[in-house]
Amino acid sequence: MITGNGVTMAPRLYVDWIHLLGTRFETFRVVAHTIPFSGFFDGLLGMDVLTRLHAQIDIGERRIRSAA
Repeated sequence: MITGNGVTMAPRLYVDWIHLLGTRFETFRVVAHTIPFSGFFDGLLGMDVLTRLHAQIDIGERRIRSAA
């Protein structure tokens, strides 16, 4: 996995399902990686997910909406 700090190794695994922005994905592949605790987020969404959701990101409103 390529991050802002360089390349790091992280396992990829499948979850039975995951619910993101109102859409349920079945047999979904995720990357299991520890992120520093900050209290500001629960996880990260990659461009593969945002593209599949046709996500609309409003930086001013601090919102992500799914057009899917």
